[in-house]
Amino acid sequence: MREKVILLIEEILELEPGTIKEDTVAADIAEWDSLGQIMVIGALEEKLGLSISLEQALQIKSVKDIFTLADI
Repeated sequence: MREKVILLIEEILELEPGTIKEDTVAADIAEWDSLGQIMVIGALEEKLGLSISLEQALQIKSVKDIFTLADI
């Protein structure tokens, strides 16, 4: 599941495969701005069935945060 999340983030942010790793921080990726964050969260919910509340979304600063919040 972790690999699916990473691939989805790369797809949504239109990044080259292999750009995102488990330890990637959003601030290090120019495309992962506030709009990118909304797009990533929407895709995680729609395509992978993950449920992320607005409060949780505001806490996401890295790929690891997504894994922790989604319990994966």
